[in-house]
Amino acid sequence: SAVDADGNEHEYGLATLGAQDGWFSVYVHQMLFDLAAWNGIQRAELEAEIAAIVAERERDDLALQTVGAFVAVLRSQDMLAATERQLEGLSRLAQRAATLSQSGRCLPAESAEADLYRSETELARSAWLDELARARRALASR
Repeated sequence: SAVDADGNEHEYGLATLGAQDGWFSVYVHQMLFDLAAWNGIQRAELEAEIAAIVAERERDDLALQTVGAFVAVLRSQDMLAATERQLEGLSRLAQRAATLSQSGRCLPAESAEADLYRSETELARSAWLDELARARRALASR
């Protein structure tokens, strides 16, 4: 039994059991969710996550390159300072060898060897100056 809009009770038989069509049929056409929109939302969220990961990696790469360039500058400065200290010592040694050579207390070959070491160290100093300039340019470009 059922009640209509006026409040009257109606009896309906069981004649509709097993029949193709009942006395009345109700169809509801409502989409529970839009799969295409759902997939679009998920795709947008994944793209945002990927973009954040890529941006973080790029920042990390830039930081690593900057630190590497800074370390190269520091290394070049340290090596240049060590080479200059070595050059000062070799200059004193070359002067002493020249003095001893003039007094006959040193062989000319020993004096020439001291000059050779000094020349090699001057070349190394020049190379470290070039390396320091290159490292500073690399750091400035970061």
